[in-house]
Amino acid sequence: MTTETGNTKTGQTIREIYADWESLTFEQKKAVFAERRPKAEKLLRGLLKPGDKMRATKASCNAREATFTFHGWDGGWIISKSGESISPCMVYSVNRQIINA
Repeated sequence: MTTETGNTKTGQTIREIYADWESLTFEQKKAVFAERRPKAEKLLRGLLKPGDKMRATKASCNAREATFTFHGWDGGWIISKSGESISPCMVYSVNRQIINA
């Protein structure tokens, strides 16, 4: 179930947001991430443990989803075992459980 809150629907996955991405203006896109990031970070800080598997889009390659192994946090960024930086709002699932932030 999703409900409207500001620019996104509560309970949307990053894949659902990207399905509507082209219809959003640049300002709307910025607002979507500004709204989603703190919710996703709070959720994931309480959930992720070293070794957990995540499906996400990494910061340096904003086009392709991949699987990463969680290593730790660097400020507000998730760091994978291979050293990749991942924004919390770009995580789709953790250990095959879908993240709805």
